[in-house]
Amino acid sequence: MTLSLGLMIGGALVAVLGIILLLTRMGSFKILFGIVLAVVGLGAVGVGYTLDQFTEVTYSVVEAIPVSVRDDENQYRVTLKDENGIDTWIYVQGEQLGNYQKGNKVTMLKSQVRSLQEMKLE
Repeated sequence: MTLSLGLMIGGALVAVLGIILLLTRMGSFKILFGIVLAVVGLGAVGVGYTLDQFTEVTYSVVEAIPVSVRDDENQYRVTLKDENGIDTWIYVQGEQLGNYQKGNKVTMLKSQVRSLQEMKLE
């Protein structure tokens, strides 16, 4: 288990415990302690997610298909497969296609993959 995943799971559990203490309403100390636990737990989830986005993943390029709505085929959908065999795709411009030839290995941050997945057609 990675540090980021551990922070997200542990933070979620602490936040749930804090919310349970907050909802029981058995004394002001429990309510205050529940609020503190919930805030700390949610903070740990946020830190874990942020750390996870800066994790590098190596992908194999499977294929690149033109998806441009225009005739110049300026945008491509590139299918990638990670080390665990999970497929994902990204969108790249025609001038970037040289970096994503079939069979090549590409190492990117998870945040970079997410931003390339959300690229819209122009």
